[in-house]
Amino acid sequence: MSVDPAADVLVGAAIREYYFSVRRQRRTCQESDLLLQSRLRVREQVCSFVAAVVPKERRIGENRTMAPHAVLEQIRAYLLEGFSSVSIAPHADAKTGSALIHVNEGRARWAVEITDTFLDADADLLEPLVALRRWDLIGTLKKAEPRSIVRVTTTALRLV
Repeated sequence: MSVDPAADVLVGAAIREYYFSVRRQRRTCQESDLLLQSRLRVREQVCSFVAAVVPKERRIGENRTMAPHAVLEQIRAYLLEGFSSVSIAPHADAKTGSALIHVNEGRARWAVEITDTFLDADADLLEPLVALRRWDLIGTLKKAEPRSIVRVTTTALRLV
């Protein structure tokens, strides 16, 4: 099953067309096998085309198999695009169920609290890095006062 339901409908229509064309034309088994192979090649081409066209943020669950530490490293790399120093706290906060990232720019310092629910979110939501870019985490931190904490949840960024 592909990522896009519309592609599945197209592939299903192609398979039905093949089935009825074979019945109508009463081809030999050998001709039918050749036709089936060509239809399967078309289906593979359609599926690969859909995978290339559908935006990555709409693909379901590709990044969700990654460990939370790997996602935190991606977030750290993203924050380094806008700040000189970014470090992940060595231990997660057991009380709040979150990971803490310290962001420094000169003498100014901010904290980013990433909730475990954000790291372990359902596959129906955006990929973590896509969501942070869309919500402009770097811009939010730069607009916030130094020593502020920005909490990242599954739905938005919040200043704490």
